[in-house]
Amino acid sequence: ILFIGTGDIGLPSLEWLINTPRHEVVGVITQPDKPVGRKQVLTPPQTKVRALAAGIPVFQPLKIRHAVEELAAFKADIAIVVAYGQILSRAVLDVPPLGCLNIHASLLPRHRGAAPIQRAMMAGEQRITACAMAVAERMDAGAIYARHDFELGATETAGELHDRIARDSVEMMLQTIERARVGAIIGQEQIEAHATRAMKLSKSEAYVDFAQTAQLVRCRIHGLAPWPGCDAEISGEPIRLL
Repeated sequence: ILFIGTGDIGLPSLEWLINTPRHEVVGVITQPDKPVGRKQVLTPPQTKVRALAAGIPVFQPLKIRHAVEELAAFKADIAIVVAYGQILSRAVLDVPPLGCLNIHASLLPRHRGAAPIQRAMMAGEQRITACAMAVAERMDAGAIYARHDFELGATETAGELHDRIARDSVEMMLQTIERARVGAIIGQEQIEAHATRAMKLSKSEAYVDFAQTAQLVRCRIHGLAPWPGCDAEISGEPIRLL
């Protein structure tokens, strides 16, 4: 297995793959190290840290579409892609013979994009569905192989739900890998007419409109936690809502 991922949501899957004798992780592909914080300290992704600790080769191409030969050199049967951060070209997708699989935290084709959990919560949705799917050239547009529903807790934040989905989607991914291995994988194509976008969050969205219903106000506060947070002004005083 070739693991392609940068975001922390992929860590539980990577951890399980590393620790199971059923599969061999031949390499981890992740984004280049980036400067973090006020001092802009060059910091590696946690997927890189975990891979190196396990003695797994790490490759950090600036543009993965230009690294087809390097990817092929890993000789992987299948690739698992979780929150990598780049669109994969057709040439990249064709490298592993069993294809590339992905976990996306929404009821596809709704909420394709970078912030599906937050956007669904902010809209007042009480159930979030994670999908195991084929990676396609268009963002989150591949065939769906499996789904798992997550009921939203009354006080759960987007960050807490993110961690729960990361942890509890591992078994769904492993079952999908096994079906692919034995040639028993069946995908359901998405209906393009029903597709919606979950755009990346920005700091400019860190506000709440108290003219909305109490439930939507609560959903927005929880959906924007921990980042970018939620600011308000009460009696002329700026506050941060937690």
